Amino acid sequence: AGSDADGFSATVDALIRQTYESWELVVAFVDTESPRAELAECVFDDDRIAVAVIGNGESRTAFVHRCLRSMRSDYCLMLAAGERLNPDALAQFVTAMEQDGEIGVVYADEGRRKSENPSNELICKPDWDLWMFRSVDYVGPVLCRRELMMTALIDDELNPLSIRAEVMFRTAERAEKPLIQHLPKPLSQRSFESWAHSAPPADSLISHFSRVGTNAQVTSDKEGNVSAWCLELPNVAAKVSIIVPTRDKVALLQRCLNGLFHETSYAEFEVLIVDNDSESEETSRYLSTLQSNGMARVISHPGRFNFAAICNHAARESDGDILLFLNNDTAILEKHWLVEMASLVLDPGVGCVGAKLLYDDETIQHAGIVLGIEGLAGHAYAGEPRNTEGDFGERQMRRIVSAVTGACLAVRRELYEALGGMDERLAVAYNDVDLCLQAAEAGFDNVFTPFAELFHYESKTRGRVDNLWKFTRLMRERVYMRRKWGRRIRSDRYIRS
Repeated sequence: AGSDADGFSATVDALIRQTYESWELVVAFVDTESPRAELAECVFDDDRIAVAVIGNGESRTAFVHRCLRSMRSDYCLMLAAGERLNPDALAQFVTAMEQDGEIGVVYADEGRRKSENPSNELICKPDWDLWMFRSVDYVGPVLCRRELMMTALIDDELNPLSIRAEVMFRTAERAEKPLIQHLPKPLSQRSFESWAHSAPPADSLISHFSRVGTNAQVTSDKEGNVSAWCLELPNVAAKVSIIVPTRDKVALLQRCLNGLFHETSYAEFEVLIVDNDSESEETSRYLSTLQSNGMARVISHPGRFNFAAICNHAARESDGDILLFLNNDTAILEKHWLVEMASLVLDPGVGCVGAKLLYDDETIQHAGIVLGIEGLAGHAYAGEPRNTEGDFGERQMRRIVSAVTGACLAVRRELYEALGGMDERLAVAYNDVDLCLQAAEAGFDNVFTPFAELFHYESKTRGRVDNLWKFTRLMRERVYMRRKWGRRIRSDRYIRS
């Protein structure tokens, strides 16, 4: 009724205008008291449109399956009232499906309309990101193979508003994963208001976590949609080896370590300081004190600075289940940062985990790394306000990224060793990017979290690329990365503009 009826009418009108004409629409009423008369004018003017009503005593799942069996098509398009397809959308979706038999689900970019502005704002979506989808249904209209949809919708207490979430979650969970394909072109539109209320149903997310064997806490809003979630740590805490390379600048190191020792709630960690040719007496005394008090282990790594070699050396000396590489020019902002990072990196499908890093003016220094910019790769949203939300809140959500910075990077020891550690031919630049790309190549998700925040006073120890020798080294490492990864680093799958 009311605006719902208006949205439904707009959705059907857009469907009728499709250039691809071989379609059928089943309007499924899961409530026998639904105001069908108000919608009849939209429904009955096209013989491709049929109405189905749930039977007395019929479960919602049985009803949805009855509707699916009544269809003569191979594909099902999941649309919500108010979502409007562009005229060529169905044609583009079907073409993508027919070109690749392994594709199970297709979605595309879309426009977003504001009521006071009739023009559309383009929303460029990432490739499939299960981590982000747990917080927001960003995919919009999706085309799905009918048999896949029938196997996904098996819950006897199915919520009709959760159908799209159920299909996406269960498709992502399948061992023989059918491909979820993203078409990087705008093929639909929806209102600004609908984007603001597009979190998946909390029940669907709870069921998803249960099926994949992940312990998580999920809270919901008054509509029953997800408002927040987090992963739970195992009963026996995993030991974290925090590896901090340093060279003099003892005040920076003290601030970093004070945050670890006095402002971090996660207790099961060790600290390894890797000293790369510090020269000052003050630094020597401070490191000796740390060592003698048992607060940290100090490892000497002399010679020309090579971040990858330093990290590999310390990893061999450490004994934690999790390795966390941390720059000495960082400072802890809130005490639960390591709880968040440890809970994520212990997920067996995760590769590297990165935190949100801020400049001292509380603008963003790091919120994930984007491929294909600044000559090869650069930091996402650098210089933007700390709490910037993005197109649909994604900048304040856990999400997959191509890479994260080694200034604060967590990875499971077993994975780090399986990948061979960091590539020591990348002495200063891109060793973190390379490690993350290796993890992704092996099938793991690199995850950025905004719920672990630190200050990062970037390059205060090493300095910047301010002479010919440093510039030549950067160019050499950039050429090496291009030869190693080729087309993979020309553009980014997860952050688009």
